[in-house]
Amino acid sequence: MKDIKAFAILMTVMLLGFISVGVTGFYTFKESLIEAKKQEIELLLNIARQQSAIYIEQYHLGLLSKAETDQKIIKFLSGMRYGASYLWANDNNAIARVHIRERVIGQIQKSYVRHMENLVHEDILYVVETNIKPSNNTRTWKINGVTEIPEWKWVIGMGIYLDDVDNTLFTYISKFLISIVISMVVIIMTFIYSIRRSRAKF
Repeated sequence: MKDIKAFAILMTVMLLGFISVGVTGFYTFKESLIEAKKQEIELLLNIARQQSAIYIEQYHLGLLSKAETDQKIIKFLSGMRYGASYLWANDNNAIARVHIRERVIGQIQKSYVRHMENLVHEDILYVVETNIKPSNNTRTWKINGVTEIPEWKWVIGMGIYLDDVDNTLFTYISKFLISIVISMVVIIMTFIYSIRRSRAKF
């Protein structure tokens, strides 16, 4: 009986330890995942700026007209998709020129002025706000990375939807919980087997 009580206490302590580690790991992993996504966004935004700068240089050399330069930039930016993330762009008149939702293109974007004011102090800024998620047309929290194409005064951005981050976390948490359950079952079965063997000797 004493062995059973001691084992029950040990299992309770272990379970509480697993839960504590799991909760701490959850928040740490979520922050790490978001930070990794931000770095991916920053890389893609830099690629977008560099390629746009190449087209703008061709414009200055007289190889492209202004309209041709705009179209090349728009075509390149429109092709930048990364999973559920997409690149959007607003021109110097605050008009949406690139967006995954066609009906947004050509509309005035009120966020343009705010973004340009903030980009005076930051090369790339991150904005947490709700957006309509194209895949399901629901308003979802999103972290947008925003920068500009300096000479053209275009604002470009790309973001991550936080529900996608939560879904990734849920997958890992499910695996973690399954591993805990399996470990606990193995420990309990081993204990029961040991008890039966010890009793059988007597």
